[in-house]
Amino acid sequence: MDISVLFATYCRPEILGRTLESFCSLETNGLKWEVLVVGNANDEATVGVVKKFRGQLPLSYLLETGRGKNNALNRAIEFAKGKLHLFTDDDILADPGWLVETWKGTQRWPHHLVFGGRVLGKFPPWENPITREK
Repeated sequence: MDISVLFATYCRPEILGRTLESFCSLETNGLKWEVLVVGNANDEATVGVVKKFRGQLPLSYLLETGRGKNNALNRAIEFAKGKLHLFTDDDILADPGWLVETWKGTQRWPHHLVFGGRVLGKFPPWENPITREK
């Protein structure tokens, strides 16, 4: 296994769905990868979203009953099989080249242990709460 993508989620099934949808467009160039989603609540809607994407992504769902994101991510680390662990969040839209370009970076700089990348915000349209004007 080359890459493990790990992240925690907490009762945000709609947002999680958008993230997983973006993962369906990821280029792999033959890389072997997995996605580990750790639910930090026993939320049926979240489990339903994960099940929807199981046929499209190399996806596993784990439940962490201990409170907090750190507990959830530590649970994911226990199960991650990849040589490279990519930590992210449940509210991202991944660029199609994310996996391949990150992998190339680790090959280019093999003695580095931590990598980061550019994050571009994509916010919903702002609405004035009083007038409801956009």
